[in-house]
Amino acid sequence: MNCIIIADKPFKGIKSKGWSGLLQINKTENLIDNQIKVIKKSFPGSKIFYIYGFEHKKVEDYLENNNQNIVPVYNENYDTFGQLYSLSLISHYLNENTLIFFGDIILKPSVFKDLNKKYSQLYVKKNYSDLGCVINSKNEIEQISYNLENYISEIYYFKKEDLQQLQTYTKNYAFRNYFLFEIVNRMIDQGMKLRPKKVLINNYFNNITKTQKGQ
Repeated sequence: MNCIIIADKPFKGIKSKGWSGLLQINKTENLIDNQIKVIKKSFPGSKIFYIYGFEHKKVEDYLENNNQNIVPVYNENYDTFGQLYSLSLISHYLNENTLIFFGDIILKPSVFKDLNKKYSQLYVKKNYSDLGCVINSKNEIEQISYNLENYISEIYYFKKEDLQQLQTYTKNYAFRNYFLFEIVNRMIDQGMKLRPKKVLINNYFNNITKTQKGQ
Protein backbone atom coordinates (compact mmCIF):
# COMPACT_ATOMS: atom_id res chain seq x y z
CA MET A 1 0.00 0.00 0.00
CA ASN A 2 1.11 3.57 -0.73
CA CYS A 3 0.42 6.64 1.42
CA ILE A 4 0.76 10.08 -0.17
CA ILE A 5 0.87 13.29 1.87
CA ILE A 6 0.46 16.44 -0.23
CA ALA A 7 2.13 19.21 1.76
CA ASP A 8 3.78 21.35 -0.89
CA LYS A 9 1.59 24.46 -0.59
CA PRO A 10 1.06 26.84 2.33
CA PHE A 11 -2.35 26.15 3.85
CA LYS A 12 -5.07 28.76 4.16
CA GLY A 13 -4.88 30.60 7.44
CA ILE A 14 -1.43 29.36 8.45
CA LYS A 15 0.93 30.56 5.70
CA SER A 16 2.50 33.07 8.09
CA LYS A 17 3.44 30.20 10.41
CA GLY A 18 5.61 28.63 7.72
CA TRP A 19 5.86 25.01 6.64
CA SER A 20 2.91 23.16 8.18
CA GLY A 21 4.93 20.10 9.13
CA LEU A 22 6.66 21.97 11.96
CA LEU A 23 3.44 23.17 13.60
CA GLN A 24 3.20 21.86 17.15
CA ILE A 25 0.00 19.93 17.87
CA ASN A 26 0.94 19.18 21.48
CA LYS A 27 3.94 19.62 23.78
CA THR A 28 5.96 16.81 22.24
CA GLU A 29 4.77 16.35 18.67
CA ASN A 30 4.66 18.36 15.47
CA LEU A 31 2.38 17.72 12.53
CA ILE A 32 4.68 15.75 10.23
CA ASP A 33 5.79 13.46 13.06
CA ASN A 34 2.15 12.86 13.99
CA GLN A 35 1.17 11.97 10.44
CA ILE A 36 4.06 9.62 9.79
CA LYS A 37 3.80 7.90 13.17
CA VAL A 38 0.10 7.16 12.70
CA ILE A 39 0.55 5.95 9.12
CA LYS A 40 3.37 3.59 10.12
CA LYS A 41 1.35 2.23 13.01
CA SER A 42 -1.84 1.84 10.98
CA PHE A 43 -0.28 0.51 7.77
CA PRO A 44 3.01 -1.24 8.62
CA GLY A 45 5.24 -1.71 5.60
CA SER A 46 3.48 0.90 3.48
CA LYS A 47 5.53 3.29 1.36
CA ILE A 48 5.05 6.93 2.42
CA PHE A 49 5.53 9.78 -0.07
CA TYR A 50 5.79 13.33 1.27
CA ILE A 51 5.31 15.99 -1.43
CA TYR A 52 6.83 19.30 -0.40
CA GLY A 53 7.64 22.69 -1.95
CA PHE A 54 6.85 25.72 0.24
CA GLU A 55 9.89 26.52 2.40
CA HIS A 56 11.55 23.47 0.89
CA LYS A 57 14.89 24.05 2.62
CA LYS A 58 13.23 23.70 6.02
CA VAL A 59 11.63 20.45 4.89
CA GLU A 60 14.90 19.07 3.56
CA ASP A 61 16.85 20.07 6.66
CA TYR A 62 14.25 18.50 8.93
CA LEU A 63 14.08 15.24 6.99
CA GLU A 64 17.86 15.04 6.84
CA ASN A 65 18.11 15.36 10.61
CA ASN A 66 15.11 13.18 11.44
CA ASN A 67 15.20 9.78 9.81
CA GLN A 68 11.56 9.23 8.93
CA ASN A 69 12.12 6.49 6.35
CA ILE A 70 9.83 8.18 3.83
CA VAL A 71 10.16 9.17 0.17
CA PRO A 72 10.45 12.99 -0.13
CA VAL A 73 9.19 14.45 -3.42
CA TYR A 74 10.12 18.06 -4.20
CA ASN A 75 7.61 20.09 -6.22
CA GLU A 76 9.44 23.19 -7.41
CA ASN A 77 6.25 24.36 -9.14
CA TYR A 78 4.10 24.23 -6.00
CA ASP A 79 3.07 27.90 -6.34
CA THR A 80 2.29 27.61 -10.06
CA PHE A 81 0.14 24.52 -10.48
CA GLY A 82 -2.56 22.69 -8.52
CA GLN A 83 -2.97 19.43 -6.65
CA LEU A 84 -3.15 17.26 -9.75
CA TYR A 85 0.27 18.47 -10.80
CA SER A 86 1.57 17.55 -7.35
CA LEU A 87 0.27 14.01 -7.82
CA SER A 88 1.66 13.85 -11.35
CA LEU A 89 5.17 13.84 -9.85
CA ILE A 90 4.55 10.31 -8.57
CA SER A 91 1.83 9.15 -10.97
CA HIS A 92 3.72 5.92 -11.71
CA TYR A 93 3.14 4.87 -8.09
CA LEU A 94 -0.63 5.07 -8.44
CA ASN A 95 -0.75 1.36 -9.13
CA GLU A 96 -1.78 -0.19 -5.81
CA ASN A 97 -4.11 0.56 -2.92
CA THR A 98 -3.36 4.17 -2.01
CA LEU A 99 -4.18 6.62 0.77
CA ILE A 100 -3.99 10.32 -0.14
CA PHE A 101 -4.38 13.24 2.25
CA PHE A 102 -3.02 16.72 2.91
CA GLY A 103 -0.32 18.07 5.17
CA ASP A 104 -2.59 20.04 7.52
CA ILE A 105 -4.53 17.09 8.95
CA ILE A 106 -3.96 15.89 12.51
CA LEU A 107 -4.28 12.10 12.74
CA LYS A 108 -5.21 9.68 15.48
CA PRO A 109 -4.66 5.91 15.17
CA SER A 110 -8.42 5.39 15.48
CA VAL A 111 -8.94 7.25 12.19
CA PHE A 112 -7.94 4.19 10.19
CA LYS A 113 -9.56 1.59 12.41
CA ASP A 114 -11.72 -0.87 10.46
CA LEU A 115 -10.82 0.63 7.08
CA ASN A 116 -12.24 -1.81 4.53
CA LYS A 117 -9.65 -1.92 1.77
CA LYS A 118 -12.13 -3.48 -0.66
CA TYR A 119 -13.83 -0.11 -1.26
CA SER A 120 -12.64 3.34 -2.25
CA GLN A 121 -13.59 5.74 0.52
CA LEU A 122 -13.66 9.40 1.53
CA TYR A 123 -13.56 10.53 5.15
CA VAL A 124 -16.64 12.42 6.35
CA LYS A 125 -16.46 14.35 9.60
CA LYS A 126 -18.85 16.03 12.04
CA ASN A 127 -17.14 19.38 12.38
CA TYR A 128 -17.23 22.19 9.84
CA SER A 129 -15.14 22.33 6.69
CA ASP A 130 -15.47 24.27 3.45
CA LEU A 131 -15.99 21.10 1.43
CA GLY A 132 -18.88 18.68 1.81
CA CYS A 133 -20.53 15.93 -0.18
CA VAL A 134 -23.85 14.42 -1.25
CA ILE A 135 -24.46 10.88 0.03
CA ASN A 136 -27.20 8.90 -1.73
CA SER A 137 -29.54 6.21 -0.44
CA LYS A 138 -27.00 3.51 -1.37
CA ASN A 139 -24.48 5.10 1.02
CA GLU A 140 -22.33 6.25 -1.88
CA ILE A 141 -20.92 9.71 -2.51
CA GLU A 142 -22.45 11.39 -5.56
CA GLN A 143 -20.69 14.76 -5.50
CA ILE A 144 -18.13 16.78 -3.59
CA SER A 145 -18.51 20.53 -3.50
CA TYR A 146 -18.37 23.65 -1.36
CA ASN A 147 -21.02 24.51 1.23
CA LEU A 148 -22.52 21.03 1.57
CA GLU A 149 -23.21 19.90 5.12
CA ASN A 150 -21.89 16.34 4.92
CA TYR A 151 -18.54 17.84 5.84
CA ILE A 152 -15.46 16.06 4.58
CA SER A 153 -11.84 15.83 5.53
CA GLU A 154 -9.87 15.23 2.39
CA ILE A 155 -8.54 11.82 3.27
CA TYR A 156 -9.09 9.56 0.29
CA TYR A 157 -8.54 5.82 0.14
CA PHE A 158 -8.50 4.40 -3.38
CA LYS A 159 -8.51 0.70 -4.10
CA LYS A 160 -6.09 -0.36 -6.81
CA GLU A 161 -8.78 -0.92 -9.42
CA ASP A 162 -9.94 2.72 -9.27
CA LEU A 163 -6.51 4.30 -9.57
CA GLN A 164 -6.10 3.88 -13.32
CA GLN A 165 -8.56 6.74 -13.86
CA LEU A 166 -6.70 8.99 -11.43
CA GLN A 167 -3.38 8.08 -12.99
CA THR A 168 -4.72 9.03 -16.44
CA TYR A 169 -5.78 12.45 -15.19
CA THR A 170 -2.42 13.14 -13.52
CA LYS A 171 -0.66 12.42 -16.80
CA ASN A 172 -2.84 14.89 -18.71
CA TYR A 173 -1.27 18.36 -18.57
CA ALA A 174 -4.67 19.96 -19.15
CA PHE A 175 -5.64 19.06 -15.57
CA ARG A 176 -2.51 20.43 -13.89
CA ASN A 177 -4.44 23.14 -12.00
CA TYR A 178 -7.31 20.99 -10.79
CA PHE A 179 -8.09 20.21 -7.18
CA LEU A 180 -8.15 16.54 -6.31
CA PHE A 181 -11.84 16.64 -5.36
CA GLU A 182 -12.71 17.95 -8.84
CA ILE A 183 -11.07 14.92 -10.41
CA VAL A 184 -12.75 12.61 -7.91
CA ASN A 185 -16.10 14.03 -9.04
CA ARG A 186 -15.19 13.09 -12.61
CA MET A 187 -14.20 9.61 -11.49
CA ILE A 188 -17.56 9.20 -9.75
CA ASP A 189 -19.35 10.32 -12.92
CA GLN A 190 -17.39 7.68 -14.81
CA GLY A 191 -18.59 4.93 -12.51
CA MET A 192 -16.29 4.82 -9.48
CA LYS A 193 -18.11 3.84 -6.28
CA LEU A 194 -16.89 6.02 -3.43
CA ARG A 195 -18.17 5.29 0.06
CA PRO A 196 -18.17 7.69 3.01
CA LYS A 197 -16.20 6.70 6.09
CA LYS A 198 -17.43 8.71 9.05
CA VAL A 199 -14.97 9.62 11.76
CA LEU A 200 -13.99 12.66 13.82
CA ILE A 201 -10.98 14.36 12.19
CA ASN A 202 -9.44 17.79 12.70
CA ASN A 203 -7.12 19.84 10.59
CA TYR A 204 -4.73 22.30 12.16
CA PHE A 205 -6.83 25.41 11.59
CA ASN A 206 -10.30 23.87 12.01
CA ASN A 207 -11.13 25.96 15.08
CA ILE A 208 -10.10 29.15 13.28
CA THR A 209 -12.31 28.31 10.30
CA LYS A 210 -15.25 27.39 12.51
CA THR A 211 -14.97 30.66 14.42
CA GLN A 212 -14.86 32.67 11.20
CA LYS A 213 -17.97 30.87 9.93
CA GLY A 214 -19.91 31.88 13.02
CA GLN A 215 -18.99 35.55 12.81
